[in-house]
Amino acid sequence: MAQLPPSLERAVLAGDPSIRARKVALLVAHGIVGKSAVDLHATLLALGAQPCYVAPRIGPVRTVDSVFIDADASLQNEPGFLFDALALPDGGEGVQALARDSHTLDFIRDLHRSGKAILALPASGALLEAAGVALTLPSGQADPGLILGHDVTAFVQAIVRDRHPGRHIDTPAS
Repeated sequence: MAQLPPSLERAVLAGDPSIRARKVALLVAHGIVGKSAVDLHATLLALGAQPCYVAPRIGPVRTVDSVFIDADASLQNEPGFLFDALALPDGGEGVQALARDSHTLDFIRDLHRSGKAILALPASGALLEAAGVALTLPSGQADPGLILGHDVTAFVQAIVRDRHPGRHIDTPAS
């Protein structure tokens, strides 16, 4: 079982059930850093969430650090709106492959538009940029539902908040 940061451990001991049963997509692809994805999966699972490895295709994922990951779902059979939150991977090669996939970009946009929490590990800035995701709210303030880096505690807090409506932008009629 993963070692939880003290702030998350207290939340579990206090009986905070708010992350329980939340479905969290962990985006993976060949060329990502596997250890960070596996550690995040273990932490979310320990907190009662339902983490799910999502990849362009179901099955084994080759990571740069030889950590075994088996994708539970594909970007085509599990659309973004089915998830409560999204974690984007670390690892330049994997991020580049995902950025070339239109399903990946649609998946990210769907979760962002829905106001869901997103954790973007360091290399995933390129995915946010390719998907056209703004790093700030329309007001110019920081987006509390978009966590950049390795701050899992902030990601869990963003998931608990459920939606981040400050992102809402009226889309012009076609």
